[in-house]
Amino acid sequence: MSTKLPNNFLDSVDLLYSMKELDHALEVVAQKINHDFAGQSLLVMGVMNGAVVTMGQLLPKLHSLIEVDYCHATRYDQQTTGGGYRVVGLSAKVTQGKNDFTC
Repeated sequence: MSTKLPNNFLDSVDLLYSMKELDHALEVVAQKINHDFAGQSLLVMGVMNGAVVTMGQLLPKLHSLIEVDYCHATRYDQQTTGGGYRVVGLSAKVTQGKNDFTC
């Protein structure tokens, strides 16, 4: 299977949100988190791989002591057809009563 995209790939996609709109939305989320959890430490969990970019843009906007971790979600679980979602690799940190946010 080829993973190379055609040269005109971006010509066939629709822009749903501009980077400015996305940054504004993340700023609103960060302000709410900063307000609601001021002075508290946070555990930010990302569901890989989709959360990498979002976390990279959100984390610098947070003003708390931050611990970052991740987990994976799968529908296939070593099968050839998808089923229900299952979270794998979830850290025990989530169950320790911290303020958790999942991207």
